[in-house]
Amino acid sequence: MSLEGLDVKIIPSRKQISCAIVFLALLVSAALPSDGQGLGTISGTVTDPSGAVVPSSTVTATQPQTGASTEVKTNERGSFVAEMQLSL
Repeated sequence: MSLEGLDVKIIPSRKQISCAIVFLALLVSAALPSDGQGLGTISGTVTDPSGAVVPSSTVTATQPQTGASTEVKTNERGSFVAEMQLSL
Protein backbone atom coordinates (compact mmCIF):
# COMPACT_ATOMS: atom_id res chain seq x y z
CA MET A 1 0.00 0.00 0.00
CA SER A 2 1.47 3.34 -1.04
CA LEU A 3 0.54 6.74 0.39
CA GLU A 4 2.24 8.74 -2.35
CA GLY A 5 0.24 11.63 -3.70
CA LEU A 6 -1.98 11.97 -0.63
CA ASP A 7 -2.31 15.44 0.84
CA VAL A 8 -2.54 14.85 4.59
CA LYS A 9 -2.96 17.77 6.96
CA ILE A 10 -2.55 17.31 10.69
CA ILE A 11 -4.32 19.91 12.78
CA PRO A 12 -3.50 20.21 16.48
CA SER A 13 -6.38 19.57 18.83
CA ARG A 14 -7.94 22.35 20.88
CA LYS A 15 -6.67 20.57 23.98
CA GLN A 16 -3.05 20.71 22.74
CA ILE A 17 -3.34 24.41 21.90
CA SER A 18 -5.14 25.20 25.17
CA CYS A 19 -2.47 23.42 27.23
CA ALA A 20 0.28 25.38 25.48
CA ILE A 21 -1.52 28.67 26.05
CA VAL A 22 -2.16 27.96 29.74
CA PHE A 23 1.51 27.08 30.19
CA LEU A 24 2.57 30.31 28.50
CA ALA A 25 0.07 32.34 30.56
CA LEU A 26 1.49 30.89 33.77
CA LEU A 27 5.02 31.60 32.59
CA VAL A 28 4.17 35.22 31.80
CA SER A 29 2.26 35.77 35.06
CA ALA A 30 5.23 34.49 37.08
CA ALA A 31 7.45 37.16 35.52
CA LEU A 32 5.14 40.09 36.35
CA PRO A 33 6.09 42.72 38.91
CA SER A 34 4.56 42.32 42.36
CA ASP A 35 2.66 45.63 42.31
CA GLY A 36 -0.58 43.80 41.53
CA GLN A 37 -1.08 44.81 37.91
CA GLY A 38 0.71 44.56 34.65
CA LEU A 39 0.33 43.97 30.97
CA GLY A 40 0.91 40.38 29.94
CA THR A 41 2.05 39.53 26.44
CA ILE A 42 2.15 36.04 25.04
CA SER A 43 3.54 35.39 21.59
CA GLY A 44 4.31 32.26 19.70
CA THR A 45 3.72 30.12 16.67
CA VAL A 46 1.12 27.38 16.34
CA THR A 47 2.45 24.28 14.62
CA ASP A 48 1.07 20.84 13.95
CA PRO A 49 2.87 17.64 15.07
CA SER A 50 4.96 17.62 11.87
CA GLY A 51 6.20 21.16 12.59
CA ALA A 52 4.18 22.88 9.86
CA VAL A 53 2.67 26.24 10.83
CA VAL A 54 -1.09 26.49 11.29
CA PRO A 55 -2.44 29.79 9.89
CA SER A 56 -5.84 31.21 10.93
CA SER A 57 -5.92 29.23 14.19
CA THR A 58 -7.75 30.67 17.17
CA VAL A 59 -5.57 31.01 20.27
CA THR A 60 -7.21 31.66 23.65
CA ALA A 61 -5.16 32.98 26.56
CA THR A 62 -6.80 32.77 30.00
CA GLN A 63 -5.63 34.38 33.22
CA PRO A 64 -6.04 31.62 35.84
CA GLN A 65 -6.51 34.00 38.79
CA THR A 66 -9.48 35.88 37.32
CA GLY A 67 -10.73 33.71 34.47
CA ALA A 68 -10.35 36.67 32.09
CA SER A 69 -9.46 35.58 28.59
CA THR A 70 -8.60 36.95 25.19
CA GLU A 71 -8.73 35.34 21.75
CA VAL A 72 -6.45 36.07 18.82
CA LYS A 73 -5.97 34.49 15.41
CA THR A 74 -2.67 33.33 13.99
CA ASN A 75 -1.37 35.06 10.88
CA GLU A 76 -0.37 33.37 7.61
CA ARG A 77 2.89 32.23 9.28
CA GLY A 78 1.07 30.73 12.27
CA SER A 79 2.33 33.48 14.60
CA PHE A 80 0.25 35.27 17.22
CA VAL A 81 0.58 37.97 19.90
CA ALA A 82 -1.95 38.16 22.75
CA GLU A 83 -1.92 41.06 25.23
CA MET A 84 -3.95 41.27 28.37
CA GLN A 85 -4.26 43.49 31.44
CA LEU A 86 -3.34 41.31 34.37
CA SER A 87 -4.11 41.80 38.04
CA LEU A 88 -2.58 39.63 40.70
